[in-house]
Amino acid sequence: MSKREVPDMKRFLLGLVVLCLLLPLACAEDKMLTIKSDSSWKASKSVSGVDWMQPSFDDSSWGSSTANWNHGPCSINCGKVMSCAVGCNEWMWTANSCENCFGYFRKAFDVGGELVSGTITISADDYYWLYVNGERIGTSEAKSVAYARSDSYDITSFLHTGNNVIAIKVENKKDFEGVVVRSEVKYKTSDPLIGQLQAQVVALQSQMDKLTGDKTRLEGQVDSLQSQNNELNSAKEQLASQVSALTLESSNLKTELEQTQSDLGRYKMFVVALILAAFVLLVGLFLCLHYIYEKSKKRQPTISVTPKSSTKEVVRKPAEIDKRQEKRLEEVEVHSPQKNVRYDTLQEEGRSSGSKLFP
Repeated sequence: MSKREVPDMKRFLLGLVVLCLLLPLACAEDKMLTIKSDSSWKASKSVSGVDWMQPSFDDSSWGSSTANWNHGPCSINCGKVMSCAVGCNEWMWTANSCENCFGYFRKAFDVGGELVSGTITISADDYYWLYVNGERIGTSEAKSVAYARSDSYDITSFLHTGNNVIAIKVENKKDFEGVVVRSEVKYKTSDPLIGQLQAQVVALQSQMDKLTGDKTRLEGQVDSLQSQNNELNSAKEQLASQVSALTLESSNLKTELEQTQSDLGRYKMFVVALILAAFVLLVGLFLCLHYIYEKSKKRQPTISVTPKSSTKEVVRKPAEIDKRQEKRLEEVEVHSPQKNVRYDTLQEEGRSSGSKLFP
């Protein structure tokens, strides 16, 4: 149902309510319901439980009262009303009455319209306790010669439209217990069409209440969904903020990575250049050493050794010269008495030739 249809329904219901309020005033009819003591009342000598006067009590096992008994000052003879003023009614009592016993009576009736008023008049032999719809109305327990007088009560506030129950408890100390009662209930009735309209109004009102409840429930669901949507939007904004922060951090990391890679490239180039310089330096050093070695090798002197048996000059290498000088030294030490002079001569020759044998 759309929002526009709800006010239309409200106006329709309001019109029906006004119609139902006005029509009963124009078409209502007053009716009088008379309840009197007769054999249609339920009667029992005893009861089980304490709810026998309640409308919900099941009295199907009770018998019927015994009526048409003219008794005492309140007796009725063919419409002749005595001073008790109960009206033209019959006394009733329970079957098999006994002395010092109790009698219980119940009468159910239906009020078929809007209640206007209700009264009841009662007299009992000896005492009574009167109830209407489970509520105690009055009693004659403290009155002397109760059966010789009657009591009247206004029971309007105890009645209602629909089913009602009058219940009476009677006690006789000496003889048979009996009771006479007359109740008049006034109510208004209306045309059946009005009743149907009222029923439709009630049904429509029920539907309206249901729709109102559904509307309230849906509004609550909308509010809940709106709250959830707000929470989702807030979470979305938080995620967007986190994504922005992560993007910025990623950009910074990328910049740092590029800077690191650039520094690493320059470092690699520096290391390569350093290695090449070291290699060149080592190669130059090697070449220098080689050059010095070759130059020193070319400058080494030759030692001429003249054997005793020959005057031919022999050119020998320094190592061979060392060995030869050592051998000659040994020969001089063994065979020559002038070994010291010879040693000095060899030592002088060794120094001039660079031999390691003569320091």
